[in-house]
Amino acid sequence: MSITYISVETSKLLSQPVLERLHASVARCGRAVLLVPNYEKALEVQRALAQHEGLALGVTVSTPSSWVEEQWRLYGTGKRIIDSVSRMILARITLDSYARQHKESSLHTGEGTLRVLAQVAQDGIFAVPSKDGQLIVEQLPVCVEDALESGYSAGELDMLRCLALYKQLMDEHNFIELCEVMTRLGQLLPAHTAMPSVVFASFLHFSAAQEKLAEGLSSLYEVSVVRCVKQLGTEPLRSDIPTELLHAAGPLARWELIASQVAGLVSGGAHDIVVCSNNIRDAWNQLMPKLTQQGILVCSSVPAPLFSTVAGVGFLNFVSCVAHLIELEETWPKPIQGPWGEERVLGSMDWWAPAPIIDFLLSDIAGTDIAQVWQLDRRWRGNRILTPTKVLADLSKTSYTSKRVGQAVRDIQRGKIGAAADKIRLALEEQNKKTPSEHIQNQAFIMASIAAIARQIGALYPRGAQSLGIYLQKVVALLKVLMERGSIVTSSMACVQQDTKQDANKLGKNEPAIPCVHILSSREVALLEPRSVDALIYTGMTTAEMRIVVDDGALMQLEDKLQVYRPTRDITSIRGQFLRALEAPRSYLMLERSLTDDDAKPTFPAVMLSEFMQSYGCDSDRPSKENVVPFVIHSAGEDDVTKNMSAAGMSDTFNQICNPLPAGKVSDELAPLVIAGRKGALPGEELVLSASQIESYLECPYKWFSLRRLGLSGIDAGFSNLEKGSFAHRVLEVTHRALLREAAGVEPFGALLEDAFVNPRERIEGSRITKQTLSRAQELLTSEFDAHYVHQLQRAEKFHDQALVPHVASQKEELAYFKEDLLDSLAFQEGKLLGFEPRYFELRFGGKSGIPVTYASVSFIGSIDRIDVDEQGHALIIDYKYRGNIFNEYKLFNKDDEFNPSVLPRHVQSLIYAQVIRKYLAEQNLTSVGAVYLGIKRPYDLSGAMPASMVERVWGQQRNDRLHSVCAGQTIEDFYTYLDTCEELITHQVERLKAGYIEANPIDEHACKYCPVTNCEKRRN
Repeated sequence: MSITYISVETSKLLSQPVLERLHASVARCGRAVLLVPNYEKALEVQRALAQHEGLALGVTVSTPSSWVEEQWRLYGTGKRIIDSVSRMILARITLDSYARQHKESSLHTGEGTLRVLAQVAQDGIFAVPSKDGQLIVEQLPVCVEDALESGYSAGELDMLRCLALYKQLMDEHNFIELCEVMTRLGQLLPAHTAMPSVVFASFLHFSAAQEKLAEGLSSLYEVSVVRCVKQLGTEPLRSDIPTELLHAAGPLARWELIASQVAGLVSGGAHDIVVCSNNIRDAWNQLMPKLTQQGILVCSSVPAPLFSTVAGVGFLNFVSCVAHLIELEETWPKPIQGPWGEERVLGSMDWWAPAPIIDFLLSDIAGTDIAQVWQLDRRWRGNRILTPTKVLADLSKTSYTSKRVGQAVRDIQRGKIGAAADKIRLALEEQNKKTPSEHIQNQAFIMASIAAIARQIGALYPRGAQSLGIYLQKVVALLKVLMERGSIVTSSMACVQQDTKQDANKLGKNEPAIPCVHILSSREVALLEPRSVDALIYTGMTTAEMRIVVDDGALMQLEDKLQVYRPTRDITSIRGQFLRALEAPRSYLMLERSLTDDDAKPTFPAVMLSEFMQSYGCDSDRPSKENVVPFVIHSAGEDDVTKNMSAAGMSDTFNQICNPLPAGKVSDELAPLVIAGRKGALPGEELVLSASQIESYLECPYKWFSLRRLGLSGIDAGFSNLEKGSFAHRVLEVTHRALLREAAGVEPFGALLEDAFVNPRERIEGSRITKQTLSRAQELLTSEFDAHYVHQLQRAEKFHDQALVPHVASQKEELAYFKEDLLDSLAFQEGKLLGFEPRYFELRFGGKSGIPVTYASVSFIGSIDRIDVDEQGHALIIDYKYRGNIFNEYKLFNKDDEFNPSVLPRHVQSLIYAQVIRKYLAEQNLTSVGAVYLGIKRPYDLSGAMPASMVERVWGQQRNDRLHSVCAGQTIEDFYTYLDTCEELITHQVERLKAGYIEANPIDEHACKYCPVTNCEKRRN
C-alpha cells in the first residue's frame, strides 16, 4: 500500500475526498480512521459525522497522538509514553551524569541546554542511533542539502551523546518518547485482510514523527493525507461579504475600537463573533472587561504557565530563598575565639535582606497577618548580622508567620517541596470551605499542580550524596523550568454580567443564544470550518505582530542535520493560515491594524494585509488620491485616554476642580495631631525635642514632620555615614576616656566614671592628645575599634544599634579606610584646643537617665559628645561630625559679611548644647566658652561658634581671614548674649511648631537632600 496525498482548495474538514475515503473504508470493512489536528476538532467532526448517512458508526475520529497512544497500549512493548514533566527531569539527570562522566566536555549544562536536549528528544529521539547509552556516530543521518557542511560540531556531538544517554535512562525507567512510538507503530500493528483506511485531514503541517507514522501505516493501511492548499489569485479574496478596516491610532485605542465594532455587530444580529489575536492573554485582559460591561459573553482558552501566576511565582521564589538559606546554613562559618570572646564570622550576605520571602508572606496563599509580616520585615532589615539559621527559625514559628508557612518550611528543610506545596493547598481548601471563593480555588489548584510536579521530581531525581542545600537548589532550578514551559494550566474562561448569567445557562436548551465572542489564535482560526461564524475580526495585522519567528539557531541546526523538522512559522504557513481564516466568516470580515506601536512609531501593514489589499487593486490599506480603498474604514484616536482604558468605555467627567493644599498645610482641626515630638507620643503629651529635631524643623517644618512625627525613614540597617558616625562616637568616647583614666592612674577600660577621681579643673598630664600621647591614643583607639566591631557582631541585632557590619569586599575596604580616618583624626587634634583637656563624654540631658533641662520653652533631650575644660574652668563643647571640609558648612556667616546675631546660622546644634549646659556648668563652677564641630573625616577641620578671644586657642594657630566667620562677639559675655538671642529666635519657631505649622519651607537645597517627601512642590533639588 502507499500514501495518497490529496490537495483541496477548501478548508472544510469533511471535504468530498475525505467523505469518499471514509465511505469506501466503511463499506469495505466496516471501519475507518480519521485523524485531525486537535481534540476540539475531533469532537466537532464526530458531531458532523452523525449527520452523514453511513458514517454515524464505524469511523474512529481522533488526534495522531491519542490514536497512537491507544494503539501502543494494545500492541506496544509495555513501556509508558513519557510525559513532559518526566522528560525534563530525565533530561536534567542526563546532563548531570554526562557532566560527571565527561569533565573535559565544553557542553554547558544550564537551563538553555536542558531545554534543547528535551526538545530534540521530544521531536526526534528516533533519529539518534545508540546502543547501551553510547552514540553510534557512523549511523547518524547526513544533511544531504549541503555535503560540505554535513559534519557535526563538537558541541553537537556532545548533545547527541547526551541523547543516547537519555535514551538509556528512559529504558531504565520504562519510558519511551511518543515520536519513537510513531516511527515503530507500523511494525507492531497486526495485519488483517480487511484493514480500515486512515485519513489525515485538516493538518496545516506535519512533523517528522507524523510523516514517519504515515509512512509506517502505509504498509498496512490505505493512508490518505488531505491538505488544504490555498493559492493567491487575481480575484478579490472575500468579495461576497462586507469587509471593513479598523485603524486604531495606537495600542491604547485598539481594544476600545474593537469593542465598539463588536457592539455594532451584535446590535446588527450577529451571535458568533471571532476575534483573532496573536496574544490571547492580552486580548482577554483588555477586551473581555469591555464586552462583559455590555452583556456580551466572552469565551477563550487562555494558556498560562504556572510560573506566570502570582501564586506560582511567589511559591517558587519562596522555595528558592529557603533552599538557598539551607545551603548557606550548611556552610556558614563557625564562631572563632578572639581576644574579646567568641567572635561571629559572617558568610556570604548576598541574600540580605530576604525580600522574596517577605513578598511571599504578604501574598494571599501564605495566610499570614500583614502587620506581623511588616514587623518581621523590619526586624530582618534592621539586622546586618542576620544569619540563615535565624531566618529559618523565624519562618518556622507560626507566631511570626502562619501555621501553613511554618509547616511548609519544615517540609522544605526535610527536602520535601511537594509536601510543602500540599500543606499550603490543604490550608487553601480549608479556607475555601469557610469562605468560598473562585480565586482561592484557583490558588489551591495551582498549588496542587506544583505539588504534583515536585513529587515527580522527588520520585525520579535522587538526592544521592550531595548536600540537602545543593540538591534543593537543583530541584528549584528544575521546578522553575517545568513551571515556565513544561506544565501549563489551560483554563476555559467565560465572563458575563450578573444579569446575563441566566441567559448563558439557556445555551443548548433550544433557547435563543446570547451573543458570544470567541478569542482565538491565528492557528485556531485557521482550523474553523468555512462559514461557521457570523463575523471575524482579525487583529494585529502589522509586520511586527505577524512576524516570522525564527527558532533557536543551535536547536534548528541540530534538528536539520538529524533530518528532524517541526511545524514552523514561515511566510508560507502564515499565508496559509490567513487564507483559511478568511473562509470562516459568513457575514462580516474586519481587519485591524494599529497605526503606531507602543513607542508611538509608525507601523507597517503585514504582508498578508498588503496581499489582501492588492487582490482588490489597492497599494495600501491607507486611502489617498492615488489609492482608492473600497472598504469602510473605522478609526479611533488615543486622545481620550480614560475612555480607551475604561472597561465601560466611558470618558471621565469633571464636575469640579480640587486645588490641592500646599505641602504640609493642615487645617486648624488637624493641627493638634502634629504637635507630638517623639515617636509614639500622643497629642497633648509634653513636647520633648532634641537639638537635631529643632535643627530639622528650622531646615523645613514639613521635613521635620515627615521624619520625626511620621517616621518616614528607611528601615534598612545600612553601611553609610549615619552608621559610621554612631560607631565613631562610641570609639572616640572610649578612647578619650581611657586616655584620661590611664593618665590618672586608673584602669583605662574599668567600670568607674572619671568624675569619681578627677576635678575638671585639675590638670592631668597625658590626658589630651599631644606628641607624647598620640601613639598611645591611637593604640587605644585601635583596640576599642576592633573590640566594638566584635561587640556589634555579637549583639547588634536591632536597627537602633546601628551595626556597622560590612557585607561585601568593597565595604570591608571602606571599613579599613574608616579606621584610618579615626586614627588620623587623633593626629589632627594634636596642636589644637590648646590648654583644654577632655573631661566629659556623652553627657546626657533629658529622658529617664539624663539631666532634666528645658530649652526654647520645651523639655530637651540629647547628649553632648565631649566637653573639654582648661584650668581656668573654661569649657568647650565638641560635637563630632563624620564629614570632611566642615568649616564652610558649619560656620556662622560668610567671611565677607558682618556678624548679625539676629540671624540664625545654618546649623544650631552645638549652639543649643552650649546654651543647655550653661546652667549645669555653672553648678560645676565652669564657664561655657564655645561650641565646636570637629570633622573626623579627611580632610579634617574645625568649625562652630565662639568668642574671638578663644579662636587662637581652638585652632592653635595665628588667626586668618576665614576664622572671622566663627566669631560670635569678642568676649564670653558677647557669646552668651548670642546664645540667648539664638534661643529667643528658636523659641519663636518652636511656638510655630506647637501651633501645628508644618508647611513645607526649605531654607536651602541641602534641606531637601534627605527629605522623604519626593513629590513636594517646594523641593529645591
